Amino acid sequence: MQKLLRFVIFGFLLWLGGFFLFVATLPREGDPGVAVHVLTLQTENTGIIALTGGGGKRIGAAVDLLSDQRGQKVLISGVHPDTKKQELAAQYSGSALLFDCCIDIGQRALTTKGNAIETRDWIIAQGYDTAILVTTDYHMPRARAEIHAVMPELNVIVWPVASTAAPAKGWHTSPEAWRILLTEYMKFLAVRLGQLLPIA
Repeated sequence: MQKLLRFVIFGFLLWLGGFFLFVATLPREGDPGVAVHVLTLQTENTGIIALTGGGGKRIGAAVDLLSDQRGQKVLISGVHPDTKKQELAAQYSGSALLFDCCIDIGQRALTTKGNAIETRDWIIAQGYDTAILVTTDYHMPRARAEIHAVMPELNVIVWPVASTAAPAKGWHTSPEAWRILLTEYMKFLAVRLGQLLPIA
Protein backbone atom coordinates (compact mmCIF):
# COMPACT_ATOMS: atom_id res chain seq x y z
CA MET A 1 0.00 0.00 0.00
CA GLN A 2 2.81 2.38 0.86
CA LYS A 3 4.56 1.56 -2.43
CA LEU A 4 1.37 2.33 -4.31
CA LEU A 5 0.99 5.59 -2.42
CA ARG A 6 4.57 6.58 -3.19
CA PHE A 7 4.02 5.72 -6.84
CA VAL A 8 0.87 7.85 -6.99
CA ILE A 9 2.61 10.78 -5.29
CA PHE A 10 5.61 10.46 -7.61
CA GLY A 11 3.32 10.33 -10.64
CA PHE A 12 1.41 13.40 -9.49
CA LEU A 13 4.60 15.38 -8.87
CA LEU A 14 5.91 14.36 -12.28
CA TRP A 15 2.64 15.46 -13.89
CA LEU A 16 2.64 18.74 -11.97
CA GLY A 17 6.26 19.44 -12.85
CA GLY A 18 5.45 18.76 -16.48
CA PHE A 19 2.61 21.26 -16.32
CA PHE A 20 4.81 24.05 -15.00
CA LEU A 21 7.47 23.20 -17.59
CA PHE A 22 4.77 23.31 -20.28
CA VAL A 23 3.69 26.79 -19.20
CA ALA A 24 7.25 28.08 -18.72
CA THR A 25 8.34 27.02 -22.21
CA LEU A 26 5.30 28.27 -24.12
CA PRO A 27 6.35 30.50 -27.01
CA ARG A 28 4.99 33.95 -26.27
CA GLU A 29 4.15 36.90 -28.48
CA GLY A 30 7.08 39.29 -28.65
CA ASP A 31 9.75 36.74 -27.70
CA PRO A 32 12.99 37.93 -29.36
CA GLY A 33 13.86 34.46 -30.61
CA VAL A 34 10.56 34.17 -32.45
CA ALA A 35 11.15 37.39 -34.39
CA VAL A 36 14.71 36.38 -35.28
CA HIS A 37 13.56 33.09 -36.80
CA VAL A 38 10.91 34.78 -38.93
CA LEU A 39 13.17 37.62 -40.08
CA THR A 40 15.84 35.22 -41.35
CA LEU A 41 13.50 33.03 -43.43
CA GLN A 42 13.77 32.64 -47.19
CA THR A 43 10.23 33.74 -48.02
CA GLU A 44 10.09 32.13 -51.48
CA ASN A 45 9.89 28.71 -49.80
CA THR A 46 7.61 29.76 -46.96
CA GLY A 47 3.88 29.56 -46.40
CA ILE A 48 1.92 30.99 -43.49
CA ILE A 49 -0.64 28.84 -41.66
CA ALA A 50 -3.30 30.51 -39.52
CA LEU A 51 -5.55 28.31 -37.40
CA THR A 52 -9.02 29.72 -36.85
CA GLY A 53 -10.10 30.81 -33.38
CA GLY A 54 -8.74 33.35 -30.97
CA GLY A 55 -11.36 35.95 -31.83
CA GLY A 56 -9.80 36.57 -35.25
CA LYS A 57 -6.45 37.68 -33.84
CA ARG A 58 -4.69 34.69 -35.40
CA ILE A 59 -5.93 35.55 -38.89
CA GLY A 60 -5.03 39.20 -38.36
CA ALA A 61 -1.49 38.24 -37.35
CA ALA A 62 -1.12 36.04 -40.44
CA VAL A 63 -2.38 38.81 -42.71
CA ASP A 64 0.15 41.18 -41.16
CA LEU A 65 2.96 38.69 -41.78
CA LEU A 66 1.91 38.35 -45.40
CA SER A 67 1.67 42.13 -45.78
CA ASP A 68 5.23 42.37 -44.42
CA GLN A 69 6.30 39.78 -47.03
CA ARG A 70 7.31 37.14 -44.49
CA GLY A 71 5.77 34.41 -46.61
CA GLN A 72 4.36 33.87 -50.08
CA LYS A 73 0.84 32.80 -49.26
CA VAL A 74 -1.47 32.17 -46.30
CA LEU A 75 -3.69 29.21 -45.53
CA ILE A 76 -6.48 29.89 -43.05
CA SER A 77 -7.29 26.43 -41.78
CA GLY A 78 -10.56 25.43 -40.14
CA VAL A 79 -12.84 28.02 -41.72
CA HIS A 80 -16.56 27.30 -41.37
CA PRO A 81 -17.93 25.76 -44.59
CA ASP A 82 -20.51 28.54 -44.96
CA THR A 83 -17.96 31.36 -44.63
CA LYS A 84 -16.91 33.10 -47.83
CA LYS A 85 -13.44 34.52 -48.43
CA GLN A 86 -14.92 37.97 -49.05
CA GLU A 87 -16.56 37.89 -45.62
CA LEU A 88 -13.22 37.25 -43.98
CA ALA A 89 -11.50 39.95 -46.02
CA ALA A 90 -14.10 42.50 -44.91
CA GLN A 91 -13.04 41.98 -41.29
CA TYR A 92 -9.44 43.08 -41.94
CA SER A 93 -9.12 46.60 -43.30
CA GLY A 94 -7.09 46.97 -46.48
CA SER A 95 -6.62 43.23 -46.98
CA ALA A 96 -8.93 42.65 -49.98
CA LEU A 97 -6.09 42.46 -52.51
CA LEU A 98 -4.13 40.05 -50.31
CA PHE A 99 -7.17 37.81 -49.95
CA ASP A 100 -7.63 37.82 -53.73
CA CYS A 101 -4.09 36.88 -54.63
CA CYS A 102 -2.42 35.18 -51.76
CA ILE A 103 -4.80 33.83 -49.12
CA ASP A 104 -6.48 30.43 -49.31
CA ILE A 105 -9.12 29.14 -46.94
CA GLY A 106 -9.37 25.54 -45.77
CA GLN A 107 -12.83 24.42 -44.78
CA ARG A 108 -12.38 20.72 -43.99
CA ALA A 109 -10.67 20.83 -40.61
CA LEU A 110 -12.79 20.48 -37.48
CA THR A 111 -10.00 19.70 -35.00
CA THR A 112 -6.33 20.49 -34.49
CA LYS A 113 -5.48 17.14 -36.09
CA GLY A 114 -7.67 18.17 -39.02
CA ASN A 115 -5.74 21.46 -39.21
CA ALA A 116 -2.53 19.44 -39.47
CA ILE A 117 -3.85 17.33 -42.34
CA GLU A 118 -5.19 20.40 -44.13
CA THR A 119 -1.82 22.09 -43.64
CA ARG A 120 0.08 19.10 -45.03
CA ASP A 121 -2.06 18.93 -48.16
CA TRP A 122 -1.73 22.66 -48.80
CA ILE A 123 2.03 22.72 -48.19
CA ILE A 124 2.54 19.85 -50.63
CA ALA A 125 0.36 21.54 -53.25
CA GLN A 126 2.28 24.81 -52.90
CA GLY A 127 5.70 23.17 -52.80
CA TYR A 128 6.89 24.91 -49.62
CA ASP A 129 9.43 23.47 -47.22
CA THR A 130 8.82 25.95 -44.38
CA ALA A 131 5.67 27.15 -42.65
CA ILE A 132 5.09 29.95 -40.16
CA LEU A 133 2.45 28.60 -37.79
CA VAL A 134 0.13 31.22 -36.32
CA THR A 135 -2.04 30.26 -33.38
CA THR A 136 -2.63 31.20 -29.75
CA ASP A 137 0.45 30.71 -27.58
CA TYR A 138 -0.95 28.00 -25.30
CA HIS A 139 -2.26 26.07 -28.35
CA MET A 140 1.08 26.14 -30.15
CA PRO A 141 2.71 22.98 -28.67
CA ARG A 142 -0.25 20.77 -29.59
CA ALA A 143 -0.69 22.31 -33.04
CA ARG A 144 3.01 21.90 -33.81
CA ALA A 145 2.99 18.31 -32.54
CA GLU A 146 0.02 17.41 -34.75
CA ILE A 147 1.69 18.94 -37.83
CA HIS A 148 4.97 17.17 -37.09
CA ALA A 149 3.11 13.85 -36.87
CA VAL A 150 1.73 14.12 -40.41
CA MET A 151 4.65 16.00 -42.00
CA PRO A 152 7.85 15.58 -39.97
CA GLU A 153 10.04 17.02 -42.73
CA LEU A 154 8.30 20.40 -42.64
CA ASN A 155 10.27 23.21 -41.01
CA VAL A 156 7.74 24.86 -38.68
CA ILE A 157 8.44 28.35 -37.34
CA VAL A 158 6.10 29.48 -34.58
CA TRP A 159 4.35 32.86 -34.47
CA PRO A 160 2.38 32.87 -31.21
CA VAL A 161 -0.59 35.14 -30.60
CA ALA A 162 -1.08 36.32 -27.03
CA SER A 163 -4.06 35.12 -25.04
CA THR A 164 -5.77 37.61 -22.75
CA ALA A 165 -7.34 34.72 -20.81
CA ALA A 166 -3.99 33.08 -20.04
CA PRO A 167 -1.36 35.83 -20.26
CA ALA A 168 2.36 35.30 -19.88
CA LYS A 169 2.41 37.32 -16.66
CA GLY A 170 0.00 36.86 -13.79
CA TRP A 171 -1.74 33.77 -15.18
CA HIS A 172 -1.36 31.94 -11.85
CA THR A 173 -3.75 34.39 -10.16
CA SER A 174 -6.57 33.66 -12.61
CA PRO A 175 -8.80 30.58 -12.19
CA GLU A 176 -9.76 30.87 -15.86
CA ALA A 177 -6.10 30.80 -16.91
CA TRP A 178 -5.51 27.70 -14.76
CA ARG A 179 -8.48 26.00 -16.41
CA ILE A 180 -7.33 26.86 -19.94
CA LEU A 181 -3.70 25.91 -19.41
CA LEU A 182 -4.47 22.67 -17.56
CA THR A 183 -6.95 21.66 -20.26
CA GLU A 184 -4.46 22.39 -23.03
CA TYR A 185 -1.70 20.59 -21.14
CA MET A 186 -3.85 17.46 -20.86
CA LYS A 187 -4.75 17.64 -24.56
CA PHE A 188 -1.07 18.02 -25.43
CA LEU A 189 -0.15 15.02 -23.28
CA ALA A 190 -2.88 12.97 -24.95
CA VAL A 191 -1.54 13.86 -28.40
CA ARG A 192 2.04 13.05 -27.48
CA LEU A 193 1.05 9.78 -25.78
CA GLY A 194 -0.99 8.79 -28.82
CA GLN A 195 2.01 9.46 -31.06
CA LEU A 196 4.41 7.54 -28.84
CA LEU A 197 2.05 4.60 -28.35
CA PRO A 198 0.17 4.24 -31.63
CA ILE A 199 -2.82 1.95 -31.53
CA ALA A 200 -2.63 -0.78 -34.14
